[in-house]
Amino acid sequence: MNATIQTDFSLYFNAAKLGELYDRREALTEAFVAETALRFGQACVVGTDKDRQVKAPSTTGQVFRGISIATWQLEQQITGYPTDSSGSYPIKMPLPVLRRGSIWVKVSQDVSVDDPVYFVHTDASPAIVGTFRKDANTDKADLVPTGVFRKAAKSGELAVVEINLPK
Repeated sequence: MNATIQTDFSLYFNAAKLGELYDRREALTEAFVAETALRFGQACVVGTDKDRQVKAPSTTGQVFRGISIATWQLEQQITGYPTDSSGSYPIKMPLPVLRRGSIWVKVSQDVSVDDPVYFVHTDASPAIVGTFRKDANTDKADLVPTGVFRKAAKSGELAVVEINLPK
């Protein structure tokens, strides 16, 4: 019997997916119900029922609740699941929201490591509601408390955001 032994190993992770956790260090997630449809890796703000719901941001000053996490179970339910992981949670569906940890998100401007993190609440090309950037973009985005970029990316690409929100 001839056995092949793997002798070459990559130092890097596989390609990133939107809304996927970056690594397995300490992460804190909380379960909520979607008040509005939410894409994977999207900023979530407090919903009408503050204890149970989250929704897509729609104006300045909303309370940032976390970032929606892509789940394998939902991926399997989506017909023709897109390769860029742009799936979403429909209204009234339970979803996990990252409160502490690192996650892949889409950025609407070039970002660098250690830049502050803002979430977009008003569409302003190329920024789409719920994506992330490094500045307020003339009041069309709000600061993510405790947020910092951990991987650099060009506009329209995926970057890693680390957040550390209170429990």
